[in-house]
Amino acid sequence: MVPLTLFVLRAAAAEDQWAQLVSQGLAQQASGKYVEADATFRSALQLVETGADWKPTARTLSFLARTEQSLGRFDEAESLYRKALKLDQDHGSALDSAAVQVNLARIGETRNRAAQSLPLCEGAIATFRQLLGPAHPFVADGLDTLASLYMSLGEDLKAASTFEQSLAIREKARPADNLRLAATLNNFAGLQMTLGRYKEAEASYRQALDLRERGLGSDHPQTAETRLGLVTLYTNERQFTKADSLAPLVLPALTASLGTDHVRVANASEEIAALDEREGRLEEAQLLLERARAIYAKAFGQGYGQIAVVLTRLSEIDIDRKDYKGAEELCRQALQIGREAFGDQHPEYAAILHQMAMIDLLEGRCEESVTALSTALAIRERSLGANHPYTARWELDYASVLRKVHRKKEAEQIEARAQQTLRDSERENGQGYSVDIKDLERASKLL
Repeated sequence: MVPLTLFVLRAAAAEDQWAQLVSQGLAQQASGKYVEADATFRSALQLVETGADWKPTARTLSFLARTEQSLGRFDEAESLYRKALKLDQDHGSALDSAAVQVNLARIGETRNRAAQSLPLCEGAIATFRQLLGPAHPFVADGLDTLASLYMSLGEDLKAASTFEQSLAIREKARPADNLRLAATLNNFAGLQMTLGRYKEAEASYRQALDLRERGLGSDHPQTAETRLGLVTLYTNERQFTKADSLAPLVLPALTASLGTDHVRVANASEEIAALDEREGRLEEAQLLLERARAIYAKAFGQGYGQIAVVLTRLSEIDIDRKDYKGAEELCRQALQIGREAFGDQHPEYAAILHQMAMIDLLEGRCEESVTALSTALAIRERSLGANHPYTARWELDYASVLRKVHRKKEAEQIEARAQQTLRDSERENGQGYSVDIKDLERASKLL
């Protein structure tokens, strides 16, 4: 018969070994070594999953799920989170359950299930506020996820307000958690850019980059993602020299940590392709977009919403090549996928519809172009407001097409309103676009 004290000693040794493995896995995860972290957490799970204490098993399942999520293995991550959630709920751990629910909501947002994930996230935030108080960092974590869900649903103004609530918590936290603050700033910057707040977006990205470089190092994938945000911002502002200085640092860092087929590699490929396309590197842009399309299809299937965005960008390349029939075919595929994935009132669907209207115009289908632009413009007005500069730019496109169909008076009224909106925006925010030497060089070549 084995003495009871020996059982106790063995259990204590296993617990110590588990704690060491978890600590090691968290360190690997924090440094971006996700494959190594995955193996470490699996070893830790083997030590505790048959034990009497449920809590180490639930915690390890969550740690492992987060690593699988970082590696883009969303099916496995979701399965592990649900196992952890069942253990937490079965044992009445409301706080742990809420933390897992936030992570499940993040996966839902990635997989085009934002609407279904919204109640899950809102419930978790309510639990955090009730048990921890309104200013706890866990509340900010939930708000960050909620803001991302709003963005996926096209509710950008709600998302902005939610990010601002999160930042207010992050900035007052003591002790400060600079890496979580950096994550919120990074995500909010992307939304600020979408809303046309370029100066604010650059300041947010720069602060996030400084925090991540100091806290994680220059080669960490999260640092690379913040650089990617700046690449996108500078591309939109036509500051190609600045964008070109950062772009080569992005994909090597992401692929080294995440592998070549990761969804975040696809995201980065899309944004760098936009820079290549703007600077006339059409073949490079096409290769990157096809790479992104293949990754999305492998991860989520051919009906994934972001594939519609990629197809729209590929159609832009065909327009640059004056292959309007090819552009039309790609854009019609994008419309079909986008309608199913986003719905026909979503800003992403409006952007595809706007592209289709431009193709209709190039092919001489002016009436069809008017109809498509009118619909797209109505969606954009609901999303961003009638007095937003992005709305004004589409109004100018709409006015140009109205002139083609001899609706001159209506076109003049829309142009006057749009130009006033752009002037007001320039006074408030500064020049929307700047031109650097590479832009001038490209323009001279085209001439």
